[in-house]
Amino acid sequence: MMLSVDPGIHTGWALWGAARLYEYGTINFDGNLLHWEDKARDVSIKFDNLFKHISGPENIKEVVIEFPGYMAGTGGHMVATSGDLVKLAVITGMLMNCAMMNGASVEPVPVNRWKGQLPKEVCHERIKKVLKDTQFEKTSSHSLDAIGIGLWKLGRFK
Repeated sequence: MMLSVDPGIHTGWALWGAARLYEYGTINFDGNLLHWEDKARDVSIKFDNLFKHISGPENIKEVVIEFPGYMAGTGGHMVATSGDLVKLAVITGMLMNCAMMNGASVEPVPVNRWKGQLPKEVCHERIKKVLKDTQFEKTSSHSLDAIGIGLWKLGRFK
């Protein structure tokens, strides 16, 4: 099985087997936590629990995770100077380490490699067209991004 991941304080994930989407969701931090470090640790623990929940002979062998990078332009500059890019890099590293400690191979994929310059809304509409038989009524943008990363890995995101 493969797990595709959109990392962050709200981490989207999608579980794939035989090129089929099995399950997806979003890992959110405990709302009572105040400090970023505690939120990141909480998400990492919940991510580790996801691996332990999906066990047995078809456990997760591969993780494809969006890898943060500096984006040129005003928005990218604001993210970098605010410290959010560093925070995203840290939590991405925490999740990658968790995956490797659970025996999965990890493939980091830069955002511009899997979706190019597509705006989030266009990207999400393409995902919904590819998986037209899937219900996405209560889906977060984070889990939709994780699904898009999985579709890209499978060669189905155009």
